[in-house]
Amino acid sequence: MESLRKSARSLIAIADQIGMTALASIAGDVTRAIDAKDHPAIAAILFRLMRVGERSLTAVWDQQDVTI
Repeated sequence: MESLRKSARSLIAIADQIGMTALASIAGDVTRAIDAKDHPAIAAILFRLMRVGERSLTAVWDQQDVTI
């Protein structure tokens, strides 16, 4: 859990820097769930983080395809 929390905190910083506020917010939810030792919540929030992350990356890739 310590490593997951560290990764989530890093993701918050990176997402904030590049303007992905939803991703940063969800990563913050992950850290709060870890701190609360709420394992079902951690699992649910991680899946939400993956869904939002994939959608964000897809949007960036689609935008690059349009500009080429």
